[in-house]
Amino acid sequence: MSLLLKLESLAIALAALGGYWVTGASWKLFFLLVLAPDIALLAYLFGPKIGAWGYNAAHSFIGVAVLLAVG
Repeated sequence: MSLLLKLESLAIALAALGGYWVTGASWKLFFLLVLAPDIALLAYLFGPKIGAWGYNAAHSFIGVAVLLAVG
């Protein structure tokens, strides 16, 4: 992974943490939900092709962008 991609991911993570802090939401809920994308591993119960699609979809920024637009 190149240094630029690492810095980009760090900037996104810091922006997300800052945004969460501004909302005043529960940090207990944050630490519980930070692992929520890993629930996508259950998609592998339907086969490797569906599992890979579900896991990759849950770990991309596309889902975050959709949730941001809906919110």
